[in-house]
Amino acid sequence: YHNDTGKFDGKMGVIRIYQSELTAAQVAQNYLATKNKYPNGINFTGSNISWNANGYFSFNGSNANFGTSGAPSALINATGFTVSAWCWRTNGVTGSNTIVGQSHANGNSGQNWIFSISSSGTVYFHIYGNDDYAGVSNLVSYETWTHLAGVVEDDGVKRIYKNGVVQLSTASGKSADTVSYDTFVGNLGAINWHDGRIGAVKYYKKPLTASELLADFNATKGTYGL
Repeated sequence: YHNDTGKFDGKMGVIRIYQSELTAAQVAQNYLATKNKYPNGINFTGSNISWNANGYFSFNGSNANFGTSGAPSALINATGFTVSAWCWRTNGVTGSNTIVGQSHANGNSGQNWIFSISSSGTVYFHIYGNDDYAGVSNLVSYETWTHLAGVVEDDGVKRIYKNGVVQLSTASGKSADTVSYDTFVGNLGAINWHDGRIGAVKYYKKPLTASELLADFNATKGTYGL
């Protein structure tokens, strides 16, 4: 508190003051080293993937797994949410490549929502509460970094963005299922493996505005060579 005013009502832990400006990497390291003591985070586990210091994971297109068992409440929204990621596809890859999605562990027995790229470069944002499968054709090229985002507004309007610019806006009334399915990055349970790279996956429990998504693209594009 300050001068007997503004008294905090809650809990605090690990308060630190440094006589220097920490870098972003040092702040992130601080968080990662202590987060398990404060169990409100979401832990993902993976296999057959590799991390590149330039800011992305590499996926082999066959058995790379990255996800969390069960969809934590922090990752379940019917409407009013945003998912985004930087994506890069290996040249010549065919089939559906999942960016991020929520589904049954086998990928087929039920879904909440799926954000994916087809073999032709079409980007789909499937919303399964009302079975809305709209996509944008020829949006992603091979071996080119692209920032993609899917937004479901509070009133159910769905949007797809590329590099901070809206590419699709649907009619209202679409909302996702909210079953506690698993959450995956780069695959959909046992199917739709991504062959390429994915970086900076983000999920927000609110619909980001066009200006917010453009700001996110501009703030991170240098990492991916744009």
